[in-house]
Amino acid sequence: MGVIARRDTRRRHDRDIPLLGGTGLYVSLMLLMAVYWLYPAALGGAGISTRTALCFGAAVSLIFWIGVVDDWIELTAPPKFAVQVIATISILLAEPQLPAILSGSVLPTWMEPLVLVLWIVGVTNAVNMIDVMDGLCAGVAGISALCLGMIMLSVGM
Repeated sequence: MGVIARRDTRRRHDRDIPLLGGTGLYVSLMLLMAVYWLYPAALGGAGISTRTALCFGAAVSLIFWIGVVDDWIELTAPPKFAVQVIATISILLAEPQLPAILSGSVLPTWMEPLVLVLWIVGVTNAVNMIDVMDGLCAGVAGISALCLGMIMLSVGM
């Protein structure tokens, strides 16, 4: 079926490893988001709007599927970069107040969304680059998610 990453110059694993490891994460995130959207009381919160659910779902799906395609045909950087930018813009459409995490910075207000797009795309690429090393990606992604969560909590999001 071709879902094994063989060790080569691009992949520096100690051994052959299965591809599509993000599938479980993707399915879990989409299910959690659906529950939070459809049954907010189940998680003790106010839930998320339909707009937020659809935009975040689209962004997560775009990133997941470009990764799946890249695993099979090894895409060049431009199409991956374009999808990452589109996914990030989808996130900004879902939560227009998201650039507020940069409020109080030295940046002009009009520049905050641009910096946020560059930041999210940069982190996405950094995670993609370390995905070739066994075990490192999940730890770094977890730490990044924790930090982002703390930042968002600190600004009341």
